[in-house]
Amino acid sequence: MLSGVGRDLRRIVAATAVLFTLVAVLASPALAQSTARPENPGLLVDASTHYIVDPEAGSVSVNIDFLLANTTTDQQVTEFDEVLPEVASDVAASFRGRTLDVSRVGTVDGVSTWRVQLPSVLRPGRTVRLTLSWSMVSEDPAESGASVLINPAFVSLPVASVGSAGSLHAVDVTLPLGFRVIDAPGLTSISDTGAVRIGDSGALDSYVTTTVVATRLAALVPRRVAGLEMAVDVLGWPGDGRWSTEVVNAVKVMVPQLTEWLGTPPVDSIEIREGPAGAYPEVKPGAVVERSATLVVDSSADMGVLGRQLAGMWLASALPEIDWFGPAATAVFGTRAAQMFDPLATGPDETAAGFDPVAYSVVDSLVDEIGADGVAKVIPLVSSGSFTYPGPGDSTVGRLPADWRTLLDSLEEIGGSKKASDLFRRVMTDPADVSALDERASARFDLANLRKLAAGWELPIWIRLPMARWDFATFEVRRVVVDNTLAERNTLTESATAAGLDVGNFVRTAFESETDGMTTTDAVIEDQKSALSAVIEADRVVDSNSGLISRIGLIGTDVAAERAEISAAFEAGDFERARESSDALIGTIDGSNAVGILRVVIPAVIVLAVGSAAGELVRRRGRKSGGGGSEETSEPVA
Repeated sequence: MLSGVGRDLRRIVAATAVLFTLVAVLASPALAQSTARPENPGLLVDASTHYIVDPEAGSVSVNIDFLLANTTTDQQVTEFDEVLPEVASDVAASFRGRTLDVSRVGTVDGVSTWRVQLPSVLRPGRTVRLTLSWSMVSEDPAESGASVLINPAFVSLPVASVGSAGSLHAVDVTLPLGFRVIDAPGLTSISDTGAVRIGDSGALDSYVTTTVVATRLAALVPRRVAGLEMAVDVLGWPGDGRWSTEVVNAVKVMVPQLTEWLGTPPVDSIEIREGPAGAYPEVKPGAVVERSATLVVDSSADMGVLGRQLAGMWLASALPEIDWFGPAATAVFGTRAAQMFDPLATGPDETAAGFDPVAYSVVDSLVDEIGADGVAKVIPLVSSGSFTYPGPGDSTVGRLPADWRTLLDSLEEIGGSKKASDLFRRVMTDPADVSALDERASARFDLANLRKLAAGWELPIWIRLPMARWDFATFEVRRVVVDNTLAERNTLTESATAAGLDVGNFVRTAFESETDGMTTTDAVIEDQKSALSAVIEADRVVDSNSGLISRIGLIGTDVAAERAEISAAFEAGDFERARESSDALIGTIDGSNAVGILRVVIPAVIVLAVGSAAGELVRRRGRKSGGGGSEETSEPVA
């Protein structure tokens, strides 16, 4: 069958033989077993390998996404080994964008063992996702021709049990779209348009080394979907209008709906291609979506698959710190978008590898409770590290970690969910996480009571910060302090209201701005209380002063005006002036009797004195007038 390929095909085979050696290595249970280390007998590995192949250049870039699970009950794992071809170059490992340490520890028979350090200790019952990447370049690049050798575009490794049975399920190899298999020695062809399978059984007993020869099919015909924010081309096979028409109509509904829920599409353009049924998996959970994407929907145009692939462009890499959320949200939002177009669109296959039915039910319940837009609203907030207990002073706080704790707080505090805490308990398997949820429940009960006591005032960042950081011990200490301050505030307000005064916003401003204790607020309260006491005392003295003498003493003093000025000073926050004016008014009242006495006695004395002097003068004049007549009559007659 290969005789027609000739010399060029032999060069192609030579150029890519090392790649298929890799496929054989990955497919070999013997080598899968060899990756086990004695100290890690319970490390379960679920891997999916993606090949990005350039047949003309003879280069291969490989990304292997691992989900590692520690199935032991008492052992901790810090590293694992992976077998790669000896010619593998640029070997690197990463965890959520963070580079991990990798080192070659040995080479035997053309394959090398590489040791990967985990980002942290993997405790029993815990899982971690990471990516191992490497590349390989052929010395004899393939040349183009009527028949060309096609390297695998994807190699799917559903389950690899390392350290236990060491068996590896059948390896599915899917060729790039647009090619038809014409020769695949040792392989079982599933579809002429792409997928082949190494071996027939669920577990392989030996290496399978082979090459795949394929020929190009007729070009795909694009149909542009107009009216969307991104360029969408639906690529169907010539003469097949039904499939592409249905997909175009579905995209017109799904993309605007996902945009309404999740915001601007994260890609500039996408291509949607027809593929063999079941050959192409849905968007892989945790996959990083580039600024363009190629989606594959099988010939039946399964709308559920299409919807979840579209949703994956927004959500597949959402909140990577929460390994269960992105895949579950992708499945929920994608299914619901598909059902907007086709109410009978099916949900995800719950038996598929990587699907978490518990996580799916949690996200699905949240969407039922607060709506798709409510769940979608919190995703960018958590991703950006926004503060989860919003209020004044948030700009002074650094980013919060985008983990499940921040997500839970955001769903309840910002999204308005009442059920999130109970729903999250379903996905929490670590006893420490469950214990933290219990502590949080108690703290949130106290927080709710504190908010009631605050009576509309915003709680300061000083008390909200430990809640956002899940530092509930610190929160409890600070809660007592804030509780006492608010109690003093209430006492002040009640006293002022009884006195007909408005306490204003002076205490509130200080309270809501506190960043380091309640010192400033307590000082403002004490200052205002002191002024209020002086004002109340002044009022008491004024009201109790009703004597005539006192009123006479206060003539010329506008007591009402002075009381009004004191009240105005208090309500304006000039507490010192309110105290001084109150003390002055009290002094005036206290001295009014003396002033009144003076004002009554002195005029009386003056009147008496004047009256006495006038009488004396009259008497004197009377005496003087009577004595002169006698003298005249006694003179002798001339």
